[in-house]
Amino acid sequence: MRGLRFICGSSDQLSDDMYHHHHYQDPEKKKAWAVPWIGIAVIVGSLFMPYVSFFVFEISGLEMIVLSLDGFGSIDLTDSGDSGGGDEMFEPAGGDDEMFEAGPLKVAILMLILSPIFYSLMALLSLFCMLFKRHPVWVGGLHVVYFGIFMICSFISGVDLGILGSYSVHGDLAGMGFFAGGLAGILLMVKS
Repeated sequence: MRGLRFICGSSDQLSDDMYHHHHYQDPEKKKAWAVPWIGIAVIVGSLFMPYVSFFVFEISGLEMIVLSLDGFGSIDLTDSGDSGGGDEMFEPAGGDDEMFEAGPLKVAILMLILSPIFYSLMALLSLFCMLFKRHPVWVGGLHVVYFGIFMICSFISGVDLGILGSYSVHGDLAGMGFFAGGLAGILLMVKS
């Protein structure tokens, strides 16, 4: 016991150090971890909001996850052999110009459909990072890049119907849950 006092100091000093260590935390460290937790909570909350909103038709993020998983589960990956298909079935009907115009639209719609799954995965990765005392800045970066690619594809693929107006995936299909979940990636990157 005498050796321990010599190494650690007096017992009063030792108990004071232990008290301050357990009861007083560095406020900057606590503040740095609060914002990503809020981002995770926003992502989880966004899953209960509409991700697809078309007039009065709305689908929440959780419903989209269930529909997507059901759809992926029903895909038959076996070759039936009766299609006789060649490469011509993968060529666009109108040529390369039509494929370029439809490509970003398809990408934007696919990203909208898969967004609840992707956002949930990013929230889980962020949660694991936080539990292992790591900041999820790289997860937030991936999250924001996904949202940014969607927005670029959606802007590029906007359709102008003249007197009927213009339509886009981000303006006419994406719901508030999609935007809340997408912008929550910024919160995952905040360190202060």
